[in-house]
Amino acid sequence: IRLQRQVNPIKGVYAVKVRLKSGELFSGVANIGQRPTVNGVKQLLEVHIFDFNQQIYGENIEVEFCRKIRDEIKFLSVDVLKEQIGKDVQTARNYFSTVSG
Repeated sequence: IRLQRQVNPIKGVYAVKVRLKSGELFSGVANIGQRPTVNGVKQLLEVHIFDFNQQIYGENIEVEFCRKIRDEIKFLSVDVLKEQIGKDVQTARNYFSTVSG
């Protein structure tokens, strides 16, 4: 999701709740920032919804930032980034398993 602001008040990786236009609510993990590992320059919001396989590209969604997992950092390689994403997903899943709603 391309963001309209040049500077956003938050950056990093977060455990998130995502509400679809249908009203369904899902847990997930999101990165908000510039994606420095792949030399990104524009601010983007990337959201991974857990256990979800519907096609919703182009639809409006609501994203609630529940807990910060870590700051956005530049990794040495895409493989190292992928490994960290797996850890971030597990951290977010663990967080949601300890809170209600």
